[in-house]
Amino acid sequence: MQCHLTARYIPGQYNGIADGLSRAKALPEWHLSKTVLEMIFQKLGQPDIDLFASRTSAVVPAYVSEDSTDQGSQFTDAFSRMWQFRLGWIFPPPALIPQVLHHLQSSEGQYLLVTPLWPRAFWEPEVRKRIIIRDHWLDANDLETLRGETLQLNNVRIFETLQLYN
Repeated sequence: MQCHLTARYIPGQYNGIADGLSRAKALPEWHLSKTVLEMIFQKLGQPDIDLFASRTSAVVPAYVSEDSTDQGSQFTDAFSRMWQFRLGWIFPPPALIPQVLHHLQSSEGQYLLVTPLWPRAFWEPEVRKRIIIRDHWLDANDLETLRGETLQLNNVRIFETLQLYN
């Protein structure tokens, strides 16, 4: 058996998870600006829960965190329970989008899903299949990190609701 490995440099801004882990620094938490959130919630309703958040990034009082020491979270690990919410907010790290789509198959309720606009992503057709109401396009200026940095994403889209399987 022959195996060939090739090492390649990837700038930290494009490899945030590995770079953050190697430097033992916290990854930025993405969120939408307060103005954009208010507009969305006024039009579509206030979510009952933020399924991918922390104490500092939650968009509503009830949230789920990955941090088991976060005393304010409803529970730890959004995937550890079935989702049964009237309206949920889902703004996952892009790497978790396939797992989110799989988890939605056994969920009940409606969910506002925020994803990057990556037309060639392998999960894109599945997301498009689930749209009930048209998407809203946001400019990259509407996306912030908690550190006040602007993320280098061209567009982010918000799906008002997803069609869920019963």
